[in-house]
Amino acid sequence: SVAKQDEKGSAVADKIISIGKSKLGSPYVFGSTGPYSFDCSGFTSYVFRKFGISLPHSSAAQARYGRPVSRSEAKPGDLVVMPGHVGIYAGNGMVTHAPKPGQSVTTVPLWTGASFRRLI
Repeated sequence: SVAKQDEKGSAVADKIISIGKSKLGSPYVFGSTGPYSFDCSGFTSYVFRKFGISLPHSSAAQARYGRPVSRSEAKPGDLVVMPGHVGIYAGNGMVTHAPKPGQSVTTVPLWTGASFRRLI
C-alpha cells in the first residue's frame, strides 16, 4: 500500500538524517569520503552507501541521480543540489552538508535556488 511505502520511506529517511547528523563536526577535506572527514560529494556518497546506493564522487554527477522533486515535494533524506555542491535535506528547511575547507559537516538553512533529487 502507499501508506506502507510512505512509512518505510519515512523510516529510511530518519536513518539517512541520523547517519548524516552523526558526522556533524567532521572536518571538510577535499577528496575525502569518510568516515572521519569529507568533501561535499564524499559526505553524501558515504551516507547513501549505507543504504546500498552507490553515488559517484562528484557533485555534478550526483545531480543526475534519482529523480527530480520540487521544493514543495522535498522530503528529509532527499539529495540537495546546487551548482558544484550537494547535501542532504534534513527537513524543516535545513540541509546537512560538508561546506568547504576550514569548515566541518554542519546543518544550515537551505540554499536559495537549491534543487532536490529523490534517491530512495
